[in-house]
Amino acid sequence: MAYDMNSLDLMSIKNQLEKTYDFKIDDIKYIRSMIGHVYTLENEKHKFILKLNRPNNKISAIQATEIIEYLNENDYPVVELVKTRNNENYFDFNTEEGKYIGFVYYYVEGKEPNIEKEVKQIGQQVGLFHNLMKGYEKPIIHRSKEFYIDRFIKILIKSDYDKNKIEELNGYGKELWGKMEKSENGVCHGDLHSGNMFQKNGKYILFDFDTSSYSFPVIDVATLCDTANFNNLIEKDFDKIMKRFESFYSGYIKERTLEYEDIKNIFSFIPIRHYELIATITINQKSGLQKEFLDQQHEWILK
Repeated sequence: MAYDMNSLDLMSIKNQLEKTYDFKIDDIKYIRSMIGHVYTLENEKHKFILKLNRPNNKISAIQATEIIEYLNENDYPVVELVKTRNNENYFDFNTEEGKYIGFVYYYVEGKEPNIEKEVKQIGQQVGLFHNLMKGYEKPIIHRSKEFYIDRFIKILIKSDYDKNKIEELNGYGKELWGKMEKSENGVCHGDLHSGNMFQKNGKYILFDFDTSSYSFPVIDVATLCDTANFNNLIEKDFDKIMKRFESFYSGYIKERTLEYEDIKNIFSFIPIRHYELIATITINQKSGLQKEFLDQQHEWILK
């Protein structure tokens, strides 16, 4: 049985943090879980965010701290890490499930942006981010078809899902990825939606770099411009996506341009994101998949 971090004694976390960091904690609260477990920390001077990343995400968690540090060093709006007593970006946290990677950053007093009203400004800042990451010299995870497509197919096979539908999804996944491979390579945030940024003083402060990788920058563009309902795709969604992209690109183009193949592949990556998200949620939440949901997604993706 998996170790339930939700029920972990908060006092144990508090004690570990006060051994690791040069500050005291007056209050600690659990917020949510996905790739990692997220908590708020407070004392009389500051408020912080703590992320504890699962053992199977160790490399991506450490990489996330390195990307945050790089962006800070280059004056890009991003959360600010709190260094440990040993001047490290992260620390190990032992649990019954294994060794988690933890890191702390200062809480941002901002608000989630209104995408429809601010998408042009966000587009320009995303263009700046993609340009800046061209200079990133540390090793970085390369994410390929195995991550974005094949993990989902393997989960379907283990779930004993309909073989004909698996074959359809597998074949379409290959077709979609073949199109994506014509896009420009580069570093992407990997999960660039409005919930992973705060607007403060006209800037958009990014966080949650857990799925960042060297793959295709257009992944970020497609993710941010996707307006479609995750469970019910309608024809009008295509027009809404393109309308948002046009506004986004009017800002993005001030920093960098996209090739024609990249723009076409916005519509290739949106269904790919369904493959990836379902696999990521299933693996990290250790949850099963209901046939009704899979049938719904099968119809959505092929539609």
